[in-house]
Amino acid sequence: MHEELRAWTLEIHTLRNEVKGLNERLDAIEPGVTIGVQQQVAGAGKLGKGAVVDGGIVLTLASSGVAVWYSMTGRPPP
Repeated sequence: MHEELRAWTLEIHTLRNEVKGLNERLDAIEPGVTIGVQQQVAGAGKLGKGAVVDGGIVLTLASSGVAVWYSMTGRPPP
């Protein structure tokens, strides 16, 4: 019984050390992960702005085309 208790104590001590080491490694990695997420959010914002600008250009071209068609033919486009 005493040997089993000693084995359990050693195992618990080993697990505590492993968890402590894991926590230290996670703390070291966390700033890099946070920066990566911030960069992804910034990139998504730029992509969204680009999509809005591109959409505006497409709408401008389409409406200009309709206006030119109407002025040339006097009737709406097909």
